[in-house]
Amino acid sequence: MTVENSWVEGSPAYALDEQKGWLRVRVASVAGDKVNVKDGKRSFTVKARDLQLSSEKALKGIEDMIGLDILHEGAIQNNVEVRYGKKQIYTYVGTILVSINPYEQIPNLYTEETIRDFLQKGAKAPPHLYSVSDNVYSQMLTTGKDQSMLISGESGAGKTEATKHCLRYLTYKATENTAFDGSNLIKQCIVDVNPVLEAFGNAKTKRNNNSSRFGKLFQVQFDGKGAIVGGNLISYLLEKSRVVKANKGERGYHIFYQLCKGASKKQIEALSLEDYKEFEYLKKGDCFDVEDMNDVEEFEKVCAAMSKCGIQEETQSKMFSILAAILHLGNINFEEKEGGTGENDYGEVSQASTKSLNVAAILLGVSPKLLQESLSQRTMGGGRGSIYKIPLGCKNCMDSRDALCKEMYSMLFAWLIHVINITMASKNDPKNFIAVLDIFGFEVFEQNSFEQLCINYANEVLHQQFIHHYFKLEQEEYATEGLNVEILQIDQVDNKPVLQLMTAKPISVFALLEEQCQIARGSDEIFIDRFTECLTKMDAKSSCLASRVNRQPTIFEIKHFAGTVKYDAIGFIEKNKDPLHVDLQNLMNIAAKKNELLGNVLKFGTTNRKMNTTVIKTFQKQVNGLMELLDKTEPNYVRCIKPNERKAPQQFEGPLILSQMRYSGLLDSIRIRQAGYAVRRTFEDIIDLFGNSKLGRAGKAEGGKQGALSILQATKMSPDAYVFGKTKVFFKDVDNYAHLLNEMAAIEHNAAVRVQAKWRQAYEKKKFIHAMGCVMRLKNLLITKIHRQRFLKKKQAAIKMQKSFRGFKARKELAEAKKEQMNSKIKEYSKRWENAFLCLKKTRENLRRTGWAYKKGGRFGGRRNWHKRYFVLYEDCLSYYSDVDTGIKPLGFKGSALLLKVKDVACETRNSFFFRDKKMSREKSETYLMVMKMEDDTEMLVGADTPAELDEWKESLRIAIREQTLLQEAKESEDKMPKADIEEVEKMLREVEIRAK
Repeated sequence: MTVENSWVEGSPAYALDEQKGWLRVRVASVAGDKVNVKDGKRSFTVKARDLQLSSEKALKGIEDMIGLDILHEGAIQNNVEVRYGKKQIYTYVGTILVSINPYEQIPNLYTEETIRDFLQKGAKAPPHLYSVSDNVYSQMLTTGKDQSMLISGESGAGKTEATKHCLRYLTYKATENTAFDGSNLIKQCIVDVNPVLEAFGNAKTKRNNNSSRFGKLFQVQFDGKGAIVGGNLISYLLEKSRVVKANKGERGYHIFYQLCKGASKKQIEALSLEDYKEFEYLKKGDCFDVEDMNDVEEFEKVCAAMSKCGIQEETQSKMFSILAAILHLGNINFEEKEGGTGENDYGEVSQASTKSLNVAAILLGVSPKLLQESLSQRTMGGGRGSIYKIPLGCKNCMDSRDALCKEMYSMLFAWLIHVINITMASKNDPKNFIAVLDIFGFEVFEQNSFEQLCINYANEVLHQQFIHHYFKLEQEEYATEGLNVEILQIDQVDNKPVLQLMTAKPISVFALLEEQCQIARGSDEIFIDRFTECLTKMDAKSSCLASRVNRQPTIFEIKHFAGTVKYDAIGFIEKNKDPLHVDLQNLMNIAAKKNELLGNVLKFGTTNRKMNTTVIKTFQKQVNGLMELLDKTEPNYVRCIKPNERKAPQQFEGPLILSQMRYSGLLDSIRIRQAGYAVRRTFEDIIDLFGNSKLGRAGKAEGGKQGALSILQATKMSPDAYVFGKTKVFFKDVDNYAHLLNEMAAIEHNAAVRVQAKWRQAYEKKKFIHAMGCVMRLKNLLITKIHRQRFLKKKQAAIKMQKSFRGFKARKELAEAKKEQMNSKIKEYSKRWENAFLCLKKTRENLRRTGWAYKKGGRFGGRRNWHKRYFVLYEDCLSYYSDVDTGIKPLGFKGSALLLKVKDVACETRNSFFFRDKKMSREKSETYLMVMKMEDDTEMLVGADTPAELDEWKESLRIAIREQTLLQEAKESEDKMPKADIEEVEKMLREVEIRAK
């Protein structure tokens, strides 16, 4: 059956989309090799080869994807995405655990209570790092065979965290029913060593805030009872270049920033770390802080962890001196001086760098002069044993400086691993071990150099080991089911040609690179030329996997198992040699004599490597040793995957997931499966699929293998398309199984058509009966409406008659009410004016008053002095004068106060400079005064010769104020009255005045 005609309209499928990877869709129509599909409301066309059969089990998000009815890329992505949406980040693919980095804290995922729960469940536990660790431990005790856990993935996928959790669980598991003994210190060191390794071996990159820049293998050693008795740590390929250079937005190793921020004041002064942002090695990346990381707190943890791992405070201080020396060395710059190599110039330490030179020399225990000479010149040997020194140019001086710093840090890191191993070393020979490998994943960047070549070589070797292991598991399943094992072919997925391209002798990438390193004038350009020349001499399968990129003289590409990678050969020779010239070696030897720690550290440097040993040779030896160790163990795989590049939670990017699955070998494991029998279903699955159909009733009754065989025969599928095992049916390819599904879909379609016809008949009958009922109800409603309209007309006529009568009655009552209201208003206003007139008549007799009194200085008594004034009380104001003419009027007007502006008038005793014996008093005394309080809160103070006189003034003022208030109110009432009422009232007032006269 061809792919083109295997799709039918309405079939669920997975379609490959460039933006989202594999999408679940439904087939809308088929036209040759093009298929129109629908994803919800969106419709688009894809080629038939970009469609895969839909998996119903993947929709549920099952725990083990080996149990999927169809195992391919689309089903795996769908299953993982469903589980990731439920925050279930762990999924099995057989023995492989897939771990998706959630980029958030998931509650109760790694708590001690969770660990205890997994300790009880054992093999029945759901997918988790703890369940893998538990299974590994149990297998070790049961079989007596050493175990390994291979944790791999891209930077930022969560490898380091996964390693920590696995080691933590193993220490808990081994502690069960184990008495406290010396091994508890080893367990503590195994757990506590992580902060130290992360500080010295991890750094912030653009892809990961805590990226491991080295690979590590952690061996946890056990006795026969399963108790931890020791541990061993092996590191691989530390990124030395990060010591001296970090890209924009990245940092160097955490320990440098932790030391500068977290050290005590005494340490900072001793190491001259006051202004850490001025260190060249730290500011190159322009990034001093990391989100969600406190360098001060982390430094405290690192110091505490080193103490637990056997590194005392004195040794720690010496380590910090070496780190500080590296930072100060990085601040040493050079100036061009005439007379050296190159273009007749040589490098000399600049005047501005003198302080850094002196500090670095003190920290290393050498003289500044020796340090300067070692960095700026190179000792060469001549004929007959002669020796001469060559000054170096500025660039070569800085290269020497950087090489020294990288070598010092590399030696310190190697010594640190050695000390940790001594602390964890087992006193007795262990019976078994569990090796936990945290290795860098496959790397593809915009610019790939020597480091990526080494890392990808290691991944190719590990991938080959994985493929052979998975191939072995497939063979075991075939043998268990009684199938022919020879049908499996590993050649389709084996990466042996790539490894031969990289490592074969005498012609390969590594061999040619080693050749150039042995030649005195070897260069990166010659290496590329030799590589291109030798491609034709290589094995045919290997030669087609590499090529030189046109128009880029130093770029070549290799087709790895995970994809094609372009490498830039610039710097390959220098990085592979990893040189440290004689002068720098002598400098380190001199420094080691005065510094015991530096002497111990020096044993782990390049100076102690054998002659002609390169980085490639050393790394190949390490990888071969790793493979020998893993071959002796039962491997268990953890594939860490990051869901997106933004480090954001609940963001699932399908294409990125697929590329990582490809790098991790998961898709190659699928190819191995598809190379034999791509689809396997148990007998029960086949019976469940067809059991309720006409074709499957007989098979369902028979059950087991015979029942499944009866069903397949009834579908008229070719007997060559499938093979029966002991418990499963094996289909040779997905199209054969698709035929089975299409057959079932056709049966379901025919049954659905018959069901739909019966349903439509019943529906139409019910619809007709309902329509007749509606007609009768409409008829009744129409009759009701006619009678209602007649009734409403009569009702409206009655309402109009009632309305006219009520209006007439209301208007009559309103006229009478208005008349009565006007009479009451006239009476009210008349009484008010009469009262005002009577009050006015009564008060006018006592209203006007004149006489002498004393007033405090200022308009309202703001001054200290008092003046005698002549006061006159008019109808609306109180005025005062400086003199009086008894015949005519007062003279010398000084001021007045409007009565309507006076709030209150009172007499009270106050402390004041008042007259005593006709003279102004110089001292305050209690005086009886009249106080007039105004609306603006000011006061007018008035005094008199006798209190009785003041009281009379007070009463007169109050009567006058009352009169003005009443007149004001009457005026306001007058303003509010209608014009007709005013005229009526005025008429009444005139009559009142006549009677009063």
